[in-house]
Amino acid sequence: MSRFLNNSASTSEGALDVQMNVVIPTYRRPKLLARALDSVRNQAFTGFECIIVNDSPCDRVVLDELLTSFGDSRFRLLHNETNMGGNYCRNRGIRESSAPIIAFLDDDDEWGSEKLAKHYQVHSSCRSPVVVYSGYTLRWIEGARPDQVRLAENAPTDVPGEMILGRFCPATTSSVTVDRQCFSDVGVFDELLPSLQDWDMWFRISRKFEFVAISECLNVFHQHAGDRASINWEKRMRALDLIEEKYNSDTSVDFGDLRRKITDSAFISNVVNYAGANEYWNGLSFIFTNRKRLLGDVGCRPILTACLRLFSPQFLVDIQRTFRDKLTKKELHKKRGTRA
Repeated sequence: MSRFLNNSASTSEGALDVQMNVVIPTYRRPKLLARALDSVRNQAFTGFECIIVNDSPCDRVVLDELLTSFGDSRFRLLHNETNMGGNYCRNRGIRESSAPIIAFLDDDDEWGSEKLAKHYQVHSSCRSPVVVYSGYTLRWIEGARPDQVRLAENAPTDVPGEMILGRFCPATTSSVTVDRQCFSDVGVFDELLPSLQDWDMWFRISRKFEFVAISECLNVFHQHAGDRASINWEKRMRALDLIEEKYNSDTSVDFGDLRRKITDSAFISNVVNYAGANEYWNGLSFIFTNRKRLLGDVGCRPILTACLRLFSPQFLVDIQRTFRDKLTKKELHKKRGTRA
């Protein structure tokens, strides 16, 4: 039995037989959490227990009231005494779980009603422990960009090899369910990593267990922008250094390709985030500030790609809309002045 897990955790006597645990870490987003919980409560599959781990002590009362308003015994709320981070919260949820299958949902994401049912069906059909991942819909905050449908492709034959090359990794933990035996064998999320903890977790699991895809979109992956983009970029770069140190003694692992791929994709993703928030000048400043690092690590291609993404046709549409709104406001002010 793994020292990481506590299989003695269980629901109270007479409770529904729990076949899946849902783990939701949350930090200072009660309104978004309510949306996530609604999507769990509306699941067609009912044999679950949802464990919410609150990482913000100041939100204790608000979240207690939220869970009370749900009036559903399948939802269990745990409070951290101090801020411990997302990895700790997921691990605490895993330790508190009792079901053979564990699902993860970020507090700002949501699931379609068939999510757990379809994942459970796949797990039940597999003879050995697996990780199951599905497609998702990429949705920008306040509809800043059209939704993007991302169907899940079948896992490659050599999952760890493709992960090292930066060519495979489930995009979000909200799309993944895991047989608990996987955690028993390889451990849980690395709490020292400031980012890329999901990559590290899936990489360790992929060296012993299989990944199975459900192609259709079963969850919504919400995208945020603004100052979070630059913060996430710095965390990702620090995490890359830590991961290289972590596997430094493993001669079968060469992280050169992974570093280039993640640096490239993270850079472009952050620029797209700025564009999604109509923060074009902040995006341009981000490109300029990090140009030397990009040229040293991966060359000029991501810089050119980022500029094309930032100043896309949508940019012209947004600029036109901004000027039109300003002109409309000026005209309204003039009319009001004339009436006065």
